[in-house]
Amino acid sequence: MRMLQVTRNERGGGLLMALLVVVALAAIAAGIMSAVSTDRRLSNYNVVRGKALNYAEAGVAEALERIRTNDVPNSRDPKMVAQIYLTTPGNCPTVGADTTAMATAQPAGAWLPYSSDTKTSDVLTVQYMTNAARTGIYYYDATKSPAIQGKTGDPVYLIRSPARIGISRRQIDAAVCQVTVNPNLKAAFTGGDDVKFHGTDTAIGYDYSIDTPSGTGSNGKRDATWETGKTGVPAVWSAKKVDIKSPSVAIGTPSNSLQNQSGFYSGPWDVLNMSQSQFYAWVGTPISTVKSNAPLPSGITYLSKKGDKPQQGTQNFKFKGGSADGFMYVNGDLEISGDFVFRGLIYVEGTVNFKGTGWILGAIVVADHGSAKSSHKNQLTILKSYDAVSQFISKARSPFVTLNWRES
Repeated sequence: MRMLQVTRNERGGGLLMALLVVVALAAIAAGIMSAVSTDRRLSNYNVVRGKALNYAEAGVAEALERIRTNDVPNSRDPKMVAQIYLTTPGNCPTVGADTTAMATAQPAGAWLPYSSDTKTSDVLTVQYMTNAARTGIYYYDATKSPAIQGKTGDPVYLIRSPARIGISRRQIDAAVCQVTVNPNLKAAFTGGDDVKFHGTDTAIGYDYSIDTPSGTGSNGKRDATWETGKTGVPAVWSAKKVDIKSPSVAIGTPSNSLQNQSGFYSGPWDVLNMSQSQFYAWVGTPISTVKSNAPLPSGITYLSKKGDKPQQGTQNFKFKGGSADGFMYVNGDLEISGDFVFRGLIYVEGTVNFKGTGWILGAIVVADHGSAKSSHKNQLTILKSYDAVSQFISKARSPFVTLNWRES
């Protein structure tokens, strides 16, 4: 009888069920905490991977700049390799005969980890795209089909940019080409409206070298010492009339000047042999204001008043003179009050007014889309130079074409 009472005693069952519920809830809570922790680690990992990819892109940017500045040798040797180490000048590892080692150009103390300080697979590297045997270089020529071939154009570079943050490593492999600017120059001075040379002006359409000393030709005569022998052009070309009064002179080939011509440039992109979209992507954001009496700027300069339509600028941009080089595009009028020297290409949509002595090596184009005429009341000398236009533009900002981009 006592035994039967013990068997039917259910006191403590509720406690057992409560314990089971607590254990189950604890397990669920532990699972949730584990999932949250895993998601947090995964999120942090993805953030780090994203940061590493940004660093790898920065490495590509340095490689492009080193190509632009000729730090990467353009020797056309298929075995050429350039390696950029994360170290200071003079501390790069010893490399082979075909390899150039250089220190990063990053500011000291602020290095992004897109390379290594030793010879590893994590070194930022640039080399030519070549055939499998590395006996021939591939070139890019947009006028050919296929554009990438082994005969004409500009060499294709392969950039390997690795970046590492802790255990996270990202790499970008890019094939790029630095496109040479081959200007389409109609004359030393090209006008879209009437052109008047009524001062002591000289325009020479024979081609001059990039190192021609300033002042050459100011006496109104050719100087064979600095002529390259490359294809010459007329000194002045105009879509309307050309009016040249002594002592101004125009010297060119096959004639000194051409007037009432058809086929004026549709825009500065025609001069640089670019498409309109390529040009605006390359030239960048326009500068809308210029400080009073600012000197002529060097590099790639795009001037346009905010709100002005393309090729219909209304602003008169004024400079005091000085020495500069590169490419200046003015969507409006240009006035230079003092003496100046410019090497490269000036393209003005409106009119020009030079009040001092000017010397231009390269070319100038004045579209003059308004009613005023282009006139020069003081001494201006323009010597046509293909190399000055091409090389000073390339030095400032060469257009690059990205042919392939792979992230891993």
